[in-house]
Amino acid sequence: MKAVVIGGGFSGLATASLLSRQGIEVTLVEKNNTLGGRARVLEEKGYKFDMGPSWYLMPEVFDCLFSSIGKRRPYELVKLSPSFKLTIDWKKDIVIYPDMSDNKEELNKLEENGFEKMERYLEYTRFMYETAMKKFLYREYSAPGDLFTREVMGEAVKLGLFSSLESFNKRFFKSEDMLKLTGFASVFLGGSPDVIPGLYALVNYPIFGQGVFYPKGGFGKIVEGLVGDYDVRLGEEVVKAKVKDRKVYALKTNKGEVDGDLFVFSGDYRWLDQNVLPVGYSNYDEGYWDTRVYAPSAVLAFVGIRDSIDEPHHHIVIRGDWKKHFSAIFNNSPLPEGLSYYVSIRSKSEQGLAPEGGDSLFFLIPLPPGFNGDSESIAKKVVFEYLEKHGIREVDYIRFFTPREFRLDYNATLGTAFGLAHTLSQTALFRPSMRNRRLSNLLYTGQYTHPGIGVPMVIISAQVATQIVVSQLKE
Repeated sequence: MKAVVIGGGFSGLATASLLSRQGIEVTLVEKNNTLGGRARVLEEKGYKFDMGPSWYLMPEVFDCLFSSIGKRRPYELVKLSPSFKLTIDWKKDIVIYPDMSDNKEELNKLEENGFEKMERYLEYTRFMYETAMKKFLYREYSAPGDLFTREVMGEAVKLGLFSSLESFNKRFFKSEDMLKLTGFASVFLGGSPDVIPGLYALVNYPIFGQGVFYPKGGFGKIVEGLVGDYDVRLGEEVVKAKVKDRKVYALKTNKGEVDGDLFVFSGDYRWLDQNVLPVGYSNYDEGYWDTRVYAPSAVLAFVGIRDSIDEPHHHIVIRGDWKKHFSAIFNNSPLPEGLSYYVSIRSKSEQGLAPEGGDSLFFLIPLPPGFNGDSESIAKKVVFEYLEKHGIREVDYIRFFTPREFRLDYNATLGTAFGLAHTLSQTALFRPSMRNRRLSNLLYTGQYTHPGIGVPMVIISAQVATQIVVSQLKE
C-alpha cells in the first residue's frame, strides 16, 4: 500500500512516521522548502528562533509518539524554572515555579487562601486531564453515538464541558488576577475564557501541575526526530486531487503527479476541502466554513538584541482590559489601545541562540482572524514598548510575520494562527470529520480535527488517524 500525506507540519510528520512504522510506503508532500509547518526555524545574524510553537506541555504525548514509531526521544527535556511570568499592566508581576509549594506566598497575595484554592483546582484539573487522556482524546468521534453515551456524558458534565472556562475557574477563584492566571492559556486554545468550554481547564494541569518544559534544540529538533523512512517532496504544492470510483488515486502538484492508495490531508482543512478536491467531493460547503469560529490570527516579531534582558523564557504581558482585546478578536470590535501579548526568550534556556551577551526574542500579538490592517506597525509598537520597559533602545535584528504570510505560507484560512477555535459547538464530534464522507481513502488530521489546537493535540490526531487506517486494513 502507498500512502500520501499532504503537509509537513507536526500532524503530517507524525502521520507519515506512524504509517511508515506500519509497513506502509509513504510519500509526504510539502509546499514549503522546509519541514515543520508553523514550527519552522529562522536563523539570521547569529540569532536563532522557533517560528511557531514554543510551549512544550504534555510530555507523555510526545513520548508515546516516539515510542509508537520505535524511536527514543531524540532531544533532552529541561523543566523550566520559573515556568513563566505573567505581567499585568506593568504594575504586577506573577512568577510561577514548577514546584507549587514555591508559589505559596505569591498565590496568597493574589487571593485569600490562594495557595489552598490552587491546590484544590489542580487536584480537580488533574482528574480532568487524566480522564480526558484515557477516555476523550485518543479516539474518533464520527457519529452522535460516540459522544452521547451515558458514560461519556456523565464524565462530560463533571469535566465542565457545558460551562465556559471562566465560569469553571470562578468555582475556585474570585480575584481578577487569579482568573487571568488560570485563563490566559485560552489564547493558545484559540478562544477567550468566556467562550471556550470549561473542559479545557485541563490544560492548566500540565502548566501548573506537571511544569513547562523546553526541548533542547527547540521545536525544530522535534521536527528532525520525526523525519523517518519515508519519501519527502519539498517545495511541491498540491493543486488538485484526481478522483475515480469514490477514491482519490493521484494528486496533481506544481511539479507533476503523486499517486497512492491512501491520502491524508494535514494542512488547512478548509483550503484543502474547497480548493484541492473536485466539485462535489468536499466534506463541507462554503456555508459551513463561513459559519465556523476561527482562532485568532497573529503578527509575530523575531527580535535580536545585543543586550541581555532580565526576563524568563516565557513572559505573558496583559495590557488594559483584556476582555476588550478578546472582543476585538472574536466580535469584530475595534482593537483597544493596549494589546496583550506573549514573549518567548529561548536564549534564556539554551546557549548559542544569540551572539554572546545578547538575546533572541519571539513576540506573538493575537489579532482577529481575517485582519488586513497594518500589523507590522502594531508589532513595532509592542516590541519597542517592551524593550524600552527594559532599558533597551537598540535592535540588532527584527523580522515580522504577518497574517498575510500565514495565508501565503500555510494556506491558513483568514490567516488564522491556530485553526478552529475551541467552542462547545466545535468540540469532539462537532469538529470537522477526520474522514471524507464521499471518498473512502481520504482522511484529515491536524488542528481543525479532533482533539484540536496545539502540538500535543495534532500529534494525537495523527495517532487517531493511524488507528483508523490500521482498522481499515484489518477489515
